[in-house]
Amino acid sequence: MSREKGFTLLEILLALSILAVVGAMVGYGLHATVQVVEETRAQRQVFRGAQRAFSRITDDLNSVVAVPDIGFEAKGPGADLENATILRFASLAHLDFAVHESGPILAEIQYSMARDIDEPEEFSLIRHDKRILPGAVEREETSAGFALARGLRTIHIVFFDADGQEVDTWDSLADSTEHGDENEQILPRAVRITLDFWLDKAQRQSLLLETVIGLPISALGGENRQK
Repeated sequence: MSREKGFTLLEILLALSILAVVGAMVGYGLHATVQVVEETRAQRQVFRGAQRAFSRITDDLNSVVAVPDIGFEAKGPGADLENATILRFASLAHLDFAVHESGPILAEIQYSMARDIDEPEEFSLIRHDKRILPGAVEREETSAGFALARGLRTIHIVFFDADGQEVDTWDSLADSTEHGDENEQILPRAVRITLDFWLDKAQRQSLLLETVIGLPISALGGENRQK
């Protein structure tokens, strides 16, 4: 009489252990793959946002002009980023989404930082645009602005004078008064802007993207000169 031989309890437990190890390895590999895909997608979104922001800022600075009482004013936001105005100047790069009207129209451009309500550690770069009407006694109200870049950790701006020296702040009206000619505004030669985007706040990971924008001499009026 033949007798069939089955698996022992030890063999079954050993097989289950091996299966569990293999499953864990496969699961870890899948998790790592998904994480890489998500990180790549996040970085791609950051690059796109930074590209849009840098493109808009470049257009604005390439169209900078001299206007009485509106100087080229800029300062680093420092530790207090909330509602900090970091750039202010006159430009021919006016945007008006309400009436679908855009430059070359003179406007006062401002850039400021605003804290995200839902994510207190994140900031948005806000662009404000106020049209300057020729001959008008009062200027239009400054627009509420729109977010040019979101998910920022911080922003840093450096200005270069004609000698290539780096400066953290700039005030063309104050400089012109200091040099004894209020009609001659002194502008930087170039501006370096660094945007620091959050990638993973839990891991304190962020991505730094940087651009240098030159202010063309041809865009500067006769009452301007570069410092």
